[in-house]
Amino acid sequence: MKRILTVILIALLLVPTTFALVGCDRYDYTVTASVTPHAIILRQVQPILREQGFRFRIAEQGWELQNDVVRDGDAIANFFQHRPFLDNWNADNSGADLVPVFGTHFEPLNIIPGGRANSDSLQEIIAQASTATPANRRLIIPADATNGLRALELLEYHNVVTFVGGNAPRTNNVAHWDSYFEIYPIAAGALVGARPDALLSVINGNWAVQGNILDYRIEFETPEQGAEFTNFIVVREENRNHPFVVALVNALNTTQIRSFISNHDAFGGALTSHPINLLN
Repeated sequence: MKRILTVILIALLLVPTTFALVGCDRYDYTVTASVTPHAIILRQVQPILREQGFRFRIAEQGWELQNDVVRDGDAIANFFQHRPFLDNWNADNSGADLVPVFGTHFEPLNIIPGGRANSDSLQEIIAQASTATPANRRLIIPADATNGLRALELLEYHNVVTFVGGNAPRTNNVAHWDSYFEIYPIAAGALVGARPDALLSVINGNWAVQGNILDYRIEFETPEQGAEFTNFIVVREENRNHPFVVALVNALNTTQIRSFISNHDAFGGALTSHPINLLN
């Protein structure tokens, strides 16, 4: 009799656990993303995937650790970077196997007057730099190698800087770029905060939107210049054909999401939809 009661008690203790397991979601993933615009875009995708039985969390964080998080398996995907940035990261991280699977949009770099500018005319700002003291002619650009060179080439296109590196590779080495300005590479996330003390700035689209300064831009990349920097969903090679990743790519490639990227008021025209499906 005592043995029977013991068996019944064990069975009763297991019942809630069994029901809890049955009630769990089958899919539970994490996608890490920059706050703007990437996390905003992903929130539009969540209901679409939920209807297909996929539930995922959006972990908002800065770009510095997002590739590490995916490499280490703490997130199945990230959403913040373009391919040149990823290529550089993979080259600097031996054995990394991160791959792009779907490109959604690009965010043009923007030339924006600094707080010390007396005009919103680029030519007048250049003239101001030609007579200003070093402290008053600062030109701030993104510090990372890819966006730094990208910024310098945008400035070159608008006759703000000139490459004087001779046969040296074109890089973000400011010693190889001549200008009336004192060029200061700064971490992309700090550019908006440093702008009041600068004469001119080149700021990534997502940070300009986040800092509510996009309306002040006086020049920006054309689609031809910016398409190379389309932002991608990135995963580990082993997960490129994972059912969740395929579903995420298909949802991002819908007319609904493409239209949201191009027309959502919060982006203020800072994004250009540019879908590139690398799963096909």
